[in-house]
Amino acid sequence: MKSRASSGAASTDAIAASCCCPSCCPTRRSGGSTRRPVIGGALLFLKRRILLPLNRWLYEYTREHFRRQHQVNLVLFACLESLAIENARLRHDIDALRSAAPAPLPGAPPGAPRPPR
Repeated sequence: MKSRASSGAASTDAIAASCCCPSCCPTRRSGGSTRRPVIGGALLFLKRRILLPLNRWLYEYTREHFRRQHQVNLVLFACLESLAIENARLRHDIDALRSAAPAPLPGAPPGAPRPPR
């Protein structure tokens, strides 16, 4: 019969052997070995020399692009906001001018010019 201490150590060894992350198993090399004897070396070369640098470049490029796009969006929304404010002010001015203008002559068609003041 096993004692509790030895069974606990055996279970942690089993967990460490089945784990694949380097954070909880610092003794294992992450990505340093392969279980595919025929094409394993080529896959590791492909991952390390091609895919990893490509992913790093893509991440840096998109991060910079998204930062610039965010700046453009901020400027465009500020312009849109100022245009909306100006549009509301102009509508208010037009409504004020329409209410101050003399009423059209009775019987005049709807698009007819108004009489001078």
